[in-house]
Amino acid sequence: MKQYTHIRIMATAALAMSIGLIPLSSALALPQSAASAPDASQTSNERDQPSDGIIVTLTDKAEREILSLLGETDVNAIDTLSIDDAKGDRAVNDGGNGGDNSDSSDAAAIELLDSSSAYRELEDAGMEVTQQVATTGGDIALEVQPADGVSDQEALEAALELDSVKSAQPNYVYNLIEPVADEPLATAASPAMVTLATDGDAGAAETAEAATDGLPNDPWASISNPDEAPNQYYLYSSHFTEAWNMVKTNKTVTVAVLDSGVELDHSDLKDNLLTPLAWDSYYDQALTGTGDYVGHGTHVAGIIAGVANNRSGIAGGSYNAKILPVKVFSDSATRPQSNTTALISAYKYILTLVNSTAVEDLHVINLSLGYYGSDSNDRLLQRTIRDARDNYRIATVCAAGNGNKVDTAYTENIYPADFEECIAVTALTATGSNVVFSDYNKAKDISAPGASIWSTYTRETTLGDVNYGKYTRLTGTSMASPMVSAACALLFAERPNATVDQVCDALYTTAEPVVDAENDRTQTSGSHGALNIAAALVELDAAVEKPLSFTDVAKGDWFYDAVMGAANRKIMNGYPTGDFRPNKALTREQAAVVLYNYLGEGDTSSPRAPHTDVLDDYYTPAVNWAVAKGYMKGYGDTNVFGVGQPLTRQELAGIFANIVASKEDLQNIDASVLQGMTDYRDSSDWAVPALAWCVTNGVINGKGQADGTRQLQPKASCSRAEMAGIMMNSIGQGLI
Repeated sequence: MKQYTHIRIMATAALAMSIGLIPLSSALALPQSAASAPDASQTSNERDQPSDGIIVTLTDKAEREILSLLGETDVNAIDTLSIDDAKGDRAVNDGGNGGDNSDSSDAAAIELLDSSSAYRELEDAGMEVTQQVATTGGDIALEVQPADGVSDQEALEAALELDSVKSAQPNYVYNLIEPVADEPLATAASPAMVTLATDGDAGAAETAEAATDGLPNDPWASISNPDEAPNQYYLYSSHFTEAWNMVKTNKTVTVAVLDSGVELDHSDLKDNLLTPLAWDSYYDQALTGTGDYVGHGTHVAGIIAGVANNRSGIAGGSYNAKILPVKVFSDSATRPQSNTTALISAYKYILTLVNSTAVEDLHVINLSLGYYGSDSNDRLLQRTIRDARDNYRIATVCAAGNGNKVDTAYTENIYPADFEECIAVTALTATGSNVVFSDYNKAKDISAPGASIWSTYTRETTLGDVNYGKYTRLTGTSMASPMVSAACALLFAERPNATVDQVCDALYTTAEPVVDAENDRTQTSGSHGALNIAAALVELDAAVEKPLSFTDVAKGDWFYDAVMGAANRKIMNGYPTGDFRPNKALTREQAAVVLYNYLGEGDTSSPRAPHTDVLDDYYTPAVNWAVAKGYMKGYGDTNVFGVGQPLTRQELAGIFANIVASKEDLQNIDASVLQGMTDYRDSSDWAVPALAWCVTNGVINGKGQADGTRQLQPKASCSRAEMAGIMMNSIGQGLI
C-alpha cells in the first residue's frame, strides 16, 4: 500500500517554482556494497518488481463526464489531482520531507469528482482513487488503491469489468539501477589536480590548460590513461575529444535527467543546470535544497554535462549541454523507488515545458531505472515514451541493467530500457570489453564505457590520503547510459532538425565492434557495438541536411518565422555570405524569382520577355514566366521591365491581385477597409482595388507605428523580410 500521496500539478504556472520549499534531507551513502546486491540465483519471476496499486484508463464517456464536472473541454487542460491530499489526510513521506501541500481547489474538484460515475463505480468495487493523471496520449487515467486484503491483480481484474474503465494495468514499481563503487585507488592524484578539482583554483590554471586539439582546460579531461587517478579515459575511447572539433553543444540542447535529483549548487554542474525548472515528480514540488538525496543523479548529470572549460574537475561529454533535473525517486534510505505514475508525470512535465516554449531544445531524456519482466506490460509508460520520441523528437536513453552487480549479467528483459522506443546501453570496461555483470539480450542497442567512471557527486571522496572533493568513480550501466545521452546531445546540436531515428541510425551504424574473448556476446546481444561519437557525427552530417540559418535573422525578430518558412520552402534564399539581408529592398526581378520559385514549378517554356533590360541572367526564366502569365508588366508603355529597381508595396499588391483575384473581385472590393490605415490616401488610384483586396484577405496587414496606428506605406520599397511575410501569409490563407 502507498505510504504517502503526492500532487502532480502540470500547470505551466507551477513549473517555475523554485524557492521556499522544505529542503531535502541530508545525503545518504551510495552505492550499496556487493553484499547487498540481488542473489544471482534468483529467477526472473523472483526479481519482478511489485506494483503500487493499479492505473485505470477511462472510457470516452467517463472522460467527458469528468471534463464537464471540472468545466474543461480538453483532457490536457486539467491538472493532476491528489485525492487523499485534497481530503486532508496527507501522510509524511518516507524521506522525511513531510508537510501539508494541500490545495483547497483540489478539495473542491474532488467533491465534484466523487459524484462521477467512474469514481462511484470504483468505490463500490472497493477501490480508492488516489491520483488523477492526464496522460500524454490524451486520456484520463486514475491511480487506484485496492482495499486491504485485495491484491493488485484482483483489483485489476475487477476494474476491467466496470463500465467506466477502458483499460487497466499495474502501477509498476521501478528500482534505481544502482552502480558499484570502485575499490580504493592504487595511484593518487597530483596535488595540483586535486586542488583544481575541489576549489577550481584559477591560479593553477597553467597546470590545467588544454593540451592540444581544442581540449577544454578542465584538469581531469586531459588524462586519457584509465590507470591514472583521476581521469576521463572515456572521453577518448568513445571519441568525444575528436567530436568536439566538429561541434560543441554549448547550451543549444537540453538533456532531462530523470533520476534521484541533481545537486543544484555543485560547482562543476550549476552553470549548466536549469535550476528554476528543476522538479521533483515523485513528491510533486520544485526541486530545491541539496537537490539529490542519493547522489546517483548528480553523478549521471556530470557525465553528460559537467561544466567544460571552467578549469575545474571534469568536462561532460556533451560539452555544456543544459541539464533539466527531474527527480522521480522516493527518498528511501534503503532502496530508492519510482513508479509508473511518477514517470508519466515527469514526462508530462517535460512535454508541458516544451509546449509552453519554456524549454525549446529538449531532445534527450536519461533514465537509470527498471524492473525485470517477461513482457512489456507498462503500456502507459511505453506509449508516453513513444509520444515523446515520435512527436517531440526526444530520445529516451536507458541504463540496460547491472545483473547481480558482482559477476553475473541477466539476460531477461528489463523495462523501460528494452522497450523498442528506448536506447538501451550496456557497459564496457576501460579496455573495451564487456563489464561482466552488464545485462545483455537482443533488445540492447549500443555499448559505452561504464567502468571506473569519474564524475560529480554529492559527497566528498577520500581514497587513501587524498581527498578528491565532491567527485567519485562508479561502475555500471548507469554510467554508460549518460555517455550515450551526451552523444545524442552533440548529434542534435549538429543537426537540430534530425529525428530520433536518424540519430539512432548514426550511432548504430558507426558503433565499433566489441572484442571480448572471455565474455563474447556478439551473437547474443543486440548491441551494435561501442560508441564512436565522432564517426556518428560524420554519418549524421551525410544523412541529414543542415538546417538553414542566417547571421542576421534571429528568434525574436518579427520576421523570423516568415523568413525561415520561406527559406525552408526554398522560396527565398540567403546570400553566399550567410546573411539574408531582411531589410534590403526587394527588386522587381527578385520578386519575379520568389513567385517563380513557389508557383513556376521550373517552367522554362515561356517566351522571352520583350523588355530590353531583361538580359540573360539568373532571373531570366522567372521574369519570362511572370510576364507570360500576366502577373507582372513593364513600366507604363515603355519596353523596360525595371530590372534592378525596388518593388513598391503597392506594386506587390497589384502582382498578388493579378495572380489570385478576379476582375469581379477587384471591381466589387470595399475600398473603405483601407481607411484603417492613416496614410491610405498616399496610394495611387490604380493600386487602390489591389491594396484593398490584399488587406481584406490578410495578404498585407500594414506597418505598426509607435502611436498604435498602422500605415500602408504604399509607395515605400518592399523589403525582403516583408516579401517573405506576404508570401507566408498568402500560403497560410490558402490564396496561393
